[in-house]
Amino acid sequence: MERTGLWVIRASLISSAFQEETALRLEACDFVDIGRAILADPNFGYHAARDVGFTPSDTPLEKLYALRLYA
Repeated sequence: MERTGLWVIRASLISSAFQEETALRLEACDFVDIGRAILADPNFGYHAARDVGFTPSDTPLEKLYALRLYA
């Protein structure tokens, strides 16, 4: 891969934390656009955090949205 000095944003079909984490770790891009993922799942941020190892007790979201997430 040739380095150009330009920032690269990946913005296509990201639907899981694994995909975004892999793209960043492999240096395939500098930023990941998760706009479509958030439109498809408004709780994408919570689910992505959980998928990369954060437990609900580690996040303040559980206290704020516990009834909605677990009802």
